[in-house]
Amino acid sequence: MPELPEVRYFKKYIDATSLHKPIQRTRVHNPEVLRDLSSQKLQSCLKGVAFESTYAHGKYLFLQAGKSCQLVLHFGMTGRPVYYKTEDHTPDYPRAIMDFENGAHLAFDCMRMLGNISLTTDREHFLKDKKLGPDALRDLSDPETFLRLFEDKRGMIKTTLMDQHFIAGIGNVCSDEILFQSMMHPKKNIPTLGENELRTLHENVALVLETYVEAVPEYETIPDSFLFNYRSEGKECPRCGTAVEKIPVGSRSAYYCPDCQSR
Repeated sequence: MPELPEVRYFKKYIDATSLHKPIQRTRVHNPEVLRDLSSQKLQSCLKGVAFESTYAHGKYLFLQAGKSCQLVLHFGMTGRPVYYKTEDHTPDYPRAIMDFENGAHLAFDCMRMLGNISLTTDREHFLKDKKLGPDALRDLSDPETFLRLFEDKRGMIKTTLMDQHFIAGIGNVCSDEILFQSMMHPKKNIPTLGENELRTLHENVALVLETYVEAVPEYETIPDSFLFNYRSEGKECPRCGTAVEKIPVGSRSAYYCPDCQSR
C-alpha cells in the first residue's frame, strides 16, 4: 500500500508532469472511486482550470485546481497517477482521466479500486473531518512535539504508529522499519517506553521516512542495514543474522528480529 514515501513521490511526479496545463475534460470510467462526488461535479470543477500546486499529508495528495477547488487523491493499495501523451499509452486501470488541452492526459490508475478521489474547497477542514493526525515527516520534526503526542497514550507501538488518526502516513512497511531501527518489539506497550526510547523512536521515524522518500520508486538506495531487503519470514536479520519472524499485531502482521527486538 502506498505510504507517505510513495505519496511524496507521486507529488513530485505530478509536479514534474501535470502542473499549469488547462484541463479540457474529465472522464470517469468507474464512479465507484468517487467519494461524495458525482462525475458531473468533478467535470464542472476541473474544466478549463489547471493544477497549480500539490500538497501531501500522510497518505493523501491534494492538487490545487484553479483558485477555489482541490482534487484529493487517496491511493489505496494499488493506486497511482499516470501521465501520458498518447492514447496508446493509456494505463491498464484508468478509473478517471483528466484530458489536458495540450493533448496529454493524467489518469488515476487503480487496479483494485481501493483508492478514491474527492474534492474539497478547504484542505484544513478536510483533514479535520477525516480526523487525520499530524503528517509523520513534516509536522513532527520537533522531538518535544513528538514526546507530547505520546503522553497518556496506550496500546502497542506498531498499531499506534500505523493509526492514521494519531500520525498520518506510516503504514505496515515503514512501521516495521522504524521499529527495527529502534530495536523495539512491535508489541511493546507504549506506557512502558521511557523518554530515551521515545527520542530514539522519533529519530528513526525521520531517518526511515527520509531514506524511503529518497529511494522511491526503485528502492535501490535503501541501505543494506535496513530491514527492507530482509522483510520476509526466515531471512537473516542484517544486524545479527537471526531469522526474521512474522507475527500478528492487531489486525496486521509485523516482521521483526526476535533477537534485536526482544520484548
